[in-house]
Order: sequence, then C-alpha cells, then structure tokens
Amino acid sequence: MGRGIRAAAVIAACALLAGTTAGCGTEAAPGGKARQDARAGAGGGTGAAARPAAARPAGVLRQAEDLPEGFSARPRAAWRPPVRPADADCRRVLDAVAGASAARARGAEPGASPERGRAEGRVRADAGARTDGRGPAARGRAVREAVTYSGYGLGELAGVGLEAHPGEGARRRFTALAAALDRCPVVTGPATGAAADRDTLLRVSPLALDRVGDDLRARRLHGRLNGYPYEMHLVFARSGRILMSLVHAGVAEVDAGRTRRLADFLAGRAAALAERDREEA
Repeated sequence: MGRGIRAAAVIAACALLAGTTAGCGTEAAPGGKARQDARAGAGGGTGAAARPAAARPAGVLRQAEDLPEGFSARPRAAWRPPVRPADADCRRVLDAVAGASAARARGAEPGASPERGRAEGRVRADAGARTDGRGPAARGRAVREAVTYSGYGLGELAGVGLEAHPGEGARRRFTALAAALDRCPVVTGPATGAAADRDTLLRVSPLALDRVGDDLRARRLHGRLNGYPYEMHLVFARSGRILMSLVHAGVAEVDAGRTRRLADFLAGRAAALAERDREEA
C-alpha cells in the first residue's frame, strides 16, 4: 500500500513538472544539446575547440564535486519554467533563470522598454563559448551556461546558471533583474481559461540567505502550481563580472538550508570561472 501511494505521488509530480527539464527519467537535453556539451568538454577537436571542459562555463558547472548532499551529480539540461506568468516582470525573472533563448524575445513583451529589451537580448546561450579572444565575450556579448541537478525530494530540481559579462554588464543585468523581482508580488498563470492556469498561484516573499558575492536578491514562491502544492526559491547573485542564477523547486516545500548550500556551491563555481578568466587574460 505504501509503495502504491508513493508511486502515485511520483506520477503526479511527473505530470506537474512535465514542462520543466529532465521530467522523470530523461537523461539529456532535447535535440542532443547535452551530448554536444559532453563532446565539447571531452577535449575533442583541435586548436581552441580542444581546450578542456574547465575552459568553458559548461565545464565549470559540470564539476559537481562540491554539490550539496541529496542531489544527483549528473547534470541535465537547463531548467525551464513550469508556468508562463501573466505578469511581465515575473516572466522576465523566470526567463532569466531559464536562459537566453527566452531573453531574446523579451523586447517584444508588453510594457518592456526597447532599451531593456536590447540590453537583456544581448545575453545568449553559447554552450561551446570560445575563450581564445575570438568568442562572444570578446565581441562584447555575454556568454551563459546552465544545467539542472535532480534532487532526492519529490519533484525536487535545482537549476543553476552562470553568465560571464564584459565590462559592467553583470552589474547592469543584476540591477534590472533585482528590480523586476521586486515588482513581482505573485505568480499566476496566463488568462487562457485552462484549469491548470486557473489553479496556479504562487505568492512571492523574501528569502533570507547569507551574503553570496557582491550583490544578492532572493525570493520564495509558495502556493499551488497546476493545483498541486509547490514551492520555488529564486536567487540572483553577482560576483564581479559574473551573474549567478539559481532556482530550487519542489512539490509542497523545499528546504531553505539546501538552497543556501546550493548558492554556496554556485558561488564556488563562479569563483573557479573568475580564476580561469584571470589566468587566460
């Protein structure tokens, strides 16, 4: 009987998280992106493309030796929001955690200024970002990499991302995202009339975390997602020219202590990336 109840709960969690990465039991990103990242980090090819994985943001995030206990050390594809919020600012922050593919469309959102859209649209996903002076960063564009770690809790996921910016880009982007997060008091589904959208409401409240990096903004989202109890912690932090993003989510509730340890893990990866950049400068 106990196993049957547990199985039913897992099935419900899979249905709830169908829109997020990994789902239940999948191993790679759609379209083979995870396989491409693995090949890029394996040292295949010649010249600059043959640099070890640690020379790219993807390699830094895939070094999971400091990952907190209770998470799988096998990184999966970048996290995807399980809901498309009705509010533009709430969409903006969830899209930012999800990655640059969403950022490119933000300039067309109602209420988004052209200047903000252009600034945020410069952030792009580049899993094979070159670091030989001829890649996107050298041309004045940010490079980003993100992965997701599955947790042992019911429906638990930790999506982490690093963005390396030229100049003051990381500071400006953090300021814009922190302001958008402050303007997002509640996450609701779009007005589609669908039952799942009507049953989605996550209230946003402050999340107390120890200081990470130079700037930090953290929020707790708690309520119901598609009718199920759900909690999500969102964290943005900046360390020098690197912007960090973290989402820790799960069915019912997630542990703030584990979120703090995830933030510490991500800060360590950011420090490793910064050190690599200093060595290559």
